Amino acid sequence: PTAEFGASGYPSVVGDPESSAILAALKDVRLDQLGLRRELARLRLTQQLGAPPPDIERVTETPSYAAARPRVSFITALYNHAEHIRTALDSAAGSSFNDIELVVTDDGSTDGSGDEVQEWMASSDVPALLMRHPVNRGLGHARNTAIEVARGELVFVLDADNEVYPTAVAKLLAALERDPDAVFSYGM
Repeated sequence: PTAEFGASGYPSVVGDPESSAILAALKDVRLDQLGLRRELARLRLTQQLGAPPPDIERVTETPSYAAARPRVSFITALYNHAEHIRTALDSAAGSSFNDIELVVTDDGSTDGSGDEVQEWMASSDVPALLMRHPVNRGLGHARNTAIEVARGELVFVLDADNEVYPTAVAKLLAALERDPDAVFSYGM
C-alpha cells in the first residue's frame, strides 16, 4: 500500500479513501478525548485546591544551576517514565561535552517521575532545573516549557526513555561548527 491523505489531511497507509477518512476521524476523536481528560484533570485539581492551579511550577534546581552559563541545554519532557528517567539523566551527565545544563519538565506525571528527578538532582553536580505542569498538557507544551527556561545557545532534545552517547553532543557541535550556515545537526 502507498501513503494517501484522508479527508482531514492525515496520512494513511490505507489505499481505500473511505478507510483513510475513518482513520482520520478516529484520530480526531482520540485527540478530542485526550483534551477532555486534561480539562477534567484541571477542573478536579482546581476543586481540590480551591483555586486554579498554575500552568507551570518551578520545582527545584541543583546548587550549580544558578551560576552555570551553558552552551547546550538538554531538555527533557517527562510523563510517567519513572523507571527510565535516571538512565536518561545519567547519560546526559556523562557527556564528554561539559558545558551543559539539564532542564526537565514533569508534565503531570502520576508515577513518581518527578520524585525520581529530584532524588537524582540531590546527588548531582550537573546544572539542572526541574519544572512541573500540575496537569498533563502534552509533549509539545512540556518541551516548550523547557525551551522557554533553557539558557543554552543550543538545545538537545533528550526523551525521558532514551539515552545519549557520551560523544554525541561534541560530534553534533563539531558538525555545526564545520557548516556556519547550518541551523541544526542530528545523528543517525
